[in-house]
Amino acid sequence: MQLTVDCTVNGYVERQAKDLRIFRSVDLYVKGKDPGNLRVNIPESNPALAEQAKASEGKTGRAVVELRKFEQTGRWSFELLRLELNGVPPVKH
Repeated sequence: MQLTVDCTVNGYVERQAKDLRIFRSVDLYVKGKDPGNLRVNIPESNPALAEQAKASEGKTGRAVVELRKFEQTGRWSFELLRLELNGVPPVKH
């Protein structure tokens, strides 16, 4: 399921796994009826999106996020698909 949210980019995060893979994510402050903070994963297949998120701290706009539920564990995954910032041209994928 995809959803579009109005947001502010709070920060960019990189973490290294034990197997040395790098995982990237962005912290968003989601606006609206039930506002709050959300950490969204950035796919490895889209390095341009990671660079855009890294340079976007404090900027506002819209994010397109894919939500997936893992049935076996009941956990949710949030993956950033697109970041459209106010006054900034979108990144080509």
